[in-house]
Amino acid sequence: MVDIGAYSMKEAFSPFTKFTESSKQFFIVTSRGCPFKCVFCAEPSFHGANMRYASVDRVVEHVARLKEQYGLSVLTIYDDQILMNKARAKELFSKLIPLNIRIEMPNGVTLSYIDEEMAATMKSAGVDTLFLAIEHGSKRVLKDIIKKPISFNRIKPTIQLLQKAGIFVCGFFVIGLPGETRAERQETRDAIYDWGLDWSFFNYATPLRGSELFRLCKENKWIDEKYLPIGAIDMTDYVITAPGMDKAEIKQAVSEMNLELNFVNNHNLRNGNLDTAYRAFREVVERHPGQPFAQYFLGKTLIEMGAPPAHAEAHFHKYREIIASSQVWRDAAEKFGLQFYPDHTPHQAPRQAAPAVERPFHAQL
Repeated sequence: MVDIGAYSMKEAFSPFTKFTESSKQFFIVTSRGCPFKCVFCAEPSFHGANMRYASVDRVVEHVARLKEQYGLSVLTIYDDQILMNKARAKELFSKLIPLNIRIEMPNGVTLSYIDEEMAATMKSAGVDTLFLAIEHGSKRVLKDIIKKPISFNRIKPTIQLLQKAGIFVCGFFVIGLPGETRAERQETRDAIYDWGLDWSFFNYATPLRGSELFRLCKENKWIDEKYLPIGAIDMTDYVITAPGMDKAEIKQAVSEMNLELNFVNNHNLRNGNLDTAYRAFREVVERHPGQPFAQYFLGKTLIEMGAPPAHAEAHFHKYREIIASSQVWRDAAEKFGLQFYPDHTPHQAPRQAAPAVERPFHAQL
């Protein structure tokens, strides 16, 4: 009864997708509920604290039918706590392996439930990229402000075991929570660098209706009344006016963390994982061609990989065009020491690129 061809969404960010190509993507929720009460999250007020699950066999049967009848190639799972019942999660991913599909969970998973077996099973089922809902790099903020039940000491080992399994690991972070300090934002910066995340996503703390943060902001008049109606808050802007929270400083912190950790000090580029770095920067350029840091570091990666200078220069040229026309980007490039005319020779002996997964390097170029 549904015209499948009328619906289309792009897969979430990953070096293993290609934004310019379409896939047969379908979406599913296999459980409801979340027992946690993170201060910024509204999900518990929507779906309650008790977990309810569809049976594994019913889910697998449904996904198999989507593949057989409609050509599903990518399954997007939107559960709030897909991994909480570890036995069920392992069974689900194990039974999805024979379908030979790609699986993504773009709203994030709780890392507390990931062990070596879970990582290997997810990878075999088609999970090549995983988003971890870490939220902050300060122990105090996690415990006392966000109230997130996460073992801080497990974060780095879990990231490493996922990467060992061949999974590209992303982290979600929330910046600008009332009570958070400048020093704790620096802690987050330092922690992400140390953890070695492949990519990090930074979001403004947003008082969504139904969340404890919304209640606090409303009661303390930390948000303008115009943001109180349903749907009035724009998550792309920082709207909290709590004491000590400077809007301009928060926005600058988010911007600089993104540029520093995902581009200037990109984990894969600085550790010689050139193929992965290339794929990630390429994906950003295809999604956001006006992002000059992505253009610049895609060019730098190509140089390190030994590509012909013309391939790198195409991206450097685009980078120069963007910063020449934007004072904001020009200031950012100057702050991080990016050259206007980048050197077209490697800064050191070319590092060994990881084996290509998608197709040979010459074909990618």
